[in-house]
Amino acid sequence: MDNLYENVREKICDLIYNGAFPEGKRIPAERNLSEQLGVSRVTLRKALDILSEDGLIRKDAGSGNVVQMPNHGNAFERDMVVLIAPAQNSFFSSFIRKFQEYGQKEESMILYVEKPQKEDLANSLYRLYRKGLRNAVVWPDDCSVDHSKIKRLRAMGMNLVFFDSDLGLPYADCVTLNNNLAVKTLLTDVARKHTYKKITYIGWDTEALYSCRSRENAFRESFPAGNVVRLSWVDRNKSSDILARELFNKIGEPGEIIFYGNRECGIAAAYALDQMKKSDNILAGIDDIPSIGKLHTFVYRQNLNEMVSQIFKCLDSQIHEGDTWKASVYPIAGQLIEKQ
Repeated sequence: MDNLYENVREKICDLIYNGAFPEGKRIPAERNLSEQLGVSRVTLRKALDILSEDGLIRKDAGSGNVVQMPNHGNAFERDMVVLIAPAQNSFFSSFIRKFQEYGQKEESMILYVEKPQKEDLANSLYRLYRKGLRNAVVWPDDCSVDHSKIKRLRAMGMNLVFFDSDLGLPYADCVTLNNNLAVKTLLTDVARKHTYKKITYIGWDTEALYSCRSRENAFRESFPAGNVVRLSWVDRNKSSDILARELFNKIGEPGEIIFYGNRECGIAAAYALDQMKKSDNILAGIDDIPSIGKLHTFVYRQNLNEMVSQIFKCLDSQIHEGDTWKASVYPIAGQLIEKQ
């Protein structure tokens, strides 16, 4: 019988998630809804009682059952954590290794799900919710985010942390590199140690990625007269040699500092400089790259241990703080490294 109540609850959740029963609106009368779902009114009432206890339904005297969307933490065990992330990202292997190591230490089982290519991100999360998974960490990469659906997932009882993004607000905590600090620290240190005639920034031509957008903006704020070169995001899976050709004659002037916004762009820039026989330029950017040629390189390395630790702290706060929880952005500092 309990399974029957739960099945009816899930059907009502489906209707709420898909927008059939909007926030603040009264759901159909019990007689009509029981007929629509093909269940008895006794069973429906029990399911509605469960939804009321969950905070998703408010019982108003004289107004019936009204849908509400509380934005609070949800008290579930942290024995299972779902990680949705882009497997193709070169930074991924290092991140997931740290994530799994920390999860093992915290006695949490990690379920990895590859970032959806075609399915809506929120719909992927809802499928996981339907399987009873309530704690999710999302690395959205270039996925768009439907905030109305993320809001519904939060109200239904899902705890969410977004990594490398601020798109989860105000329904999910967001853990990111402190991109503004990273860019300004790099540029300040390089400029202090080397005279230069020109600074060029290399990044992707997409506004969808939080890291790309925030790092380029930080560069423009620091050096309004700086040069910006954008590689095509559509070509991101092409070889470094092919991407490097796109940079020929765009970088490599004497006394030029080349700043890269991410690892792939940094590798392409290093290949381009090496193939053009340019060895007197300074290369600086976020995330380490392999040594190519004899370039003098400055790297701002992300602190993965601290980032993963903060993600689990965010989940714990959502689990334990309940109504007092509020979503926040947690920018994490990294480490500056100089490579001769």
